[in-house]
Formats: sequence, C-alpha cells, structure tokens
Amino acid sequence: MTDAGPVDNAALSNLIGSIYECAIDPSRWPATLEGMAAALEACNGTILSQAVDGASFQHHWGTPSEWLEAYTRTFQAINPLLTIGWHAEVDVPISALQFMTPEDLRKTRFHREFLAPLNWFDFIGVILEKSATRFSMISFTRRADQPPPGERERALIRLLAPHVRRAAVFQGVLGLAASRIGDLVATLDLIQAPVLLFDAAGVCVEANAAATAFLSSVGVLALNQGRIRTGDTALNEAMAMAVVADPTELGTAARQPMSFALTQADGRRFVAHVLPLAGGMRDRLGGPRRAVSAMFIQAVGELRPLPGELLVRLYGLTHAETRLIGLLASARSLGDAAAALGISQTTARTHLRHIFEKTGTRRQSQLLKLVLSALPQAPSPAQSARR
Repeated sequence: MTDAGPVDNAALSNLIGSIYECAIDPSRWPATLEGMAAALEACNGTILSQAVDGASFQHHWGTPSEWLEAYTRTFQAINPLLTIGWHAEVDVPISALQFMTPEDLRKTRFHREFLAPLNWFDFIGVILEKSATRFSMISFTRRADQPPPGERERALIRLLAPHVRRAAVFQGVLGLAASRIGDLVATLDLIQAPVLLFDAAGVCVEANAAATAFLSSVGVLALNQGRIRTGDTALNEAMAMAVVADPTELGTAARQPMSFALTQADGRRFVAHVLPLAGGMRDRLGGPRRAVSAMFIQAVGELRPLPGELLVRLYGLTHAETRLIGLLASARSLGDAAAALGISQTTARTHLRHIFEKTGTRRQSQLLKLVLSALPQAPSPAQSARR
C-alpha cells in the first residue's frame, strides 16, 4: 500500500466529471488518464482492447509513441498477460503480480525488452468488458522502484471503472457523428443496450429500438405518459429525481451519475444507469427537445464470458498454462514459447503435459484445434507466417 492519502471528494467529483466529458470530446482522454494516473501514483494510463491476434490502444497517456508501435508490432504477441481476460472478472481490480511472481515476470522476454527499458513493472487495472474474441481494460503502470498497488489503489480504480465504461458507451454513440436530432434516433438504434433520453420535466423524449423492445417485453420498468414507473413507489421517486436533476454540474453527489437495481418478478435482475448530460454532451444530445439525462439498462450477468474463459472453467487451467496456450495459439513453437516466457523447455513440456491431461488431448495439434475453436480471431499458422 502506498503512503498517499485518499483522494478528496471534490477532486474525485472533478475526475468523474472529466471522464464523462471525454464521451463528447475524446481529445480529453489523455488529460483525464493523466489525472487518474496521478491519483493512482502511476506513470502511464491506457484503455486497451486486447485479443490473442492483436491489440489496439483506444486512449493513452504517458507511453512514448514509439513504444506503443513496438508493443503493437512485436511485444503484444509475447505479453505473458495476454490471456488475463480468461481469469479476471469485469470490474474486479487486477495487477500483474496477482498472476505471476515478480521473479517469473522478470524472466520473460516481455519484461526484459519492453518493461525494463521503460522502468515499468506492475500495474493496476480493471477489465471493462469482454466479448467472444477480445477484452478491453483500463490500466495504470507503476515504476519498478514503486511498491505494488495496494488497497487504496484498488478501491479507487474500482470506483472509477464503471464511469469509464459508461463514458465509452456514450462515446460510441457520439462517435457516429449524429449531428441532427433526426440522426440521433437512428444512431441510438445501433446501440444494443436499451437507451432512453429524458427532458428536464422527467419525460422520456427518445427511446432506441432496444429500449422499446425491453419496455414491451420486460415488466420491471414501464413508461406512463413518458414518466418512469416500476412496482416500487420509492424507487419511482428516486429514479424520477435522478433523470430531472440539473446536469450543468457534477460537483455534488446528487448530481453524479446514479445506478438503480431492478428485479423482475421471475427473479431476473437489471441495472438502470442514469447519466446527467453535462456541458457539451447536453448540447450534442439535447437537440430541440432538450434531453438533459440518459438512462441505459443492462441485464445483470449478461456480459458474455470469453470462450477462453470457458476453457479455464471447464478444464481448470492455471494462468501459467494459459500463458503457454496463448503463445502456442499465435503459431509459436514450444521452444519459442518457452524462450518468451523465460522458462526451460522442460518446464514448458510439463505445462503442456498438464494441459493435455486436463483437456483430454494427446497432441499439440489436437490442443490447438480446441483452443483455436474457442478463439475464432486467433491467427492461423499460415496467416502468421505471412506477417
């Protein structure tokens, strides 16, 4: 744990506000990541989308451009944390040293050639989302001479991560450049999550196709003359207050984004996130009907696990074993994979034998067939040879 004190409420509120402003102005992400990095005592910050076959930096601060290029070109393929998404849950803080000992990390080629020259070592991060082929995460790296991230950093990034995800959802909406209110409906219809926009009187002025379908098929939430209705009077009042709250500032707790738990009679659970449309976001989405807040709804537990994660659950694979699998799936020989991980070929063979035993395969070709069927975007050996 570091010696730094907690972030005060005013600074935290400003930081959350800056995260949401990034949704309408992506050029603000570097400064916002810098602010988050300062709070976490980190030397860089990134929002990264990672798959076995490649990585893309969506936003970053503190990493020299040549090192970003080197990671994408060379080092992402030998990153020993390439399969971290198979083992980590969404919104749960993670660090490198949860999955590898400091000694094992230092042995890797990734550390020797990428981390060490930058004087980087551990990181603190959170997986933001998973899909069938990749995961995205926000992470902040610490220098080699700093202590590992502690409970303070874990608590802070756990608090900030959901705001980053929500901002990213709305950035995706705005990134489609819907400049007219007529375009807005079509743009929102491209979003699979139910999204509703409310005016200052608490009346729903826009609902995307997913929201219309949700309201007609799920009884947990309804609109009565455009106003929110649930089976709970107190919840109705709380949600109504949230959608009409003055969104011009995010300086108080009452004006910060809020989330509400909804439970269907059949036991299904949902979360409704209310986001005040502040500043430029309000102008961009408000249009002539002046939407001042947005609500988007997510079914609890609907995040799809990575197929690789299913392999871990089905066969009880360790992270050491999935590190090896990740490299083998990238068309590397067992010897090359061992060299990248800084382990002997004997140790690599031991890992491989354990993987065979757990998965019921007998040969490397059988194992790769199993793995590649779970990783449809992983490159084939022929594709890798052409790169």
